[in-house]
Amino acid sequence: MKDTFVLDVDCEEVTCEVILGFTDDATGKEYIIYTDNSSDEDDQLNIYASQVDPEDADNILPIETEEEYAFVQEVLDSMMSEEE
Repeated sequence: MKDTFVLDVDCEEVTCEVILGFTDDATGKEYIIYTDNSSDEDDQLNIYASQVDPEDADNILPIETEEEYAFVQEVLDSMMSEEE
């Protein structure tokens, strides 16, 4: 997948690697899971998820609801279990 760019808390552009892009068939919304290749204090890779803007595929939006978050978490868990 292609790299994507996000703004950090200081409004600096950060290059992120897209790990997975997918669509929720029930809603038609598209999502991406991505990383900035940084690690947390436990040396685990930081992974993020966002909704792809339906009007501009180059723009990402925050996940809006608990249902969306649960769906994305389910996809991520499935992806992680397949890699084991």
